[in-house]
Amino acid sequence: MMSYPLEKDKGKAFGVFWAIFQFGSFIGAIIALAINLKQGHLDAVATSTYIVSSLSRDIVDTLN
Repeated sequence: MMSYPLEKDKGKAFGVFWAIFQFGSFIGAIIALAINLKQGHLDAVATSTYIVSSLSRDIVDTLN
């Protein structure tokens, strides 16, 4: 955040922040699912899943 919201906009600002925060987790889960589906099995998580998940989390953290 660049500044604090006005009193009347605090709920909206928190809602937008929380939506962006949760959207990052959702995107990470979709990426992990896509990687595992592409490999043809869902019995274990691949190493590439951890790498992509950590990179996507870092990118989302820098955007916030």
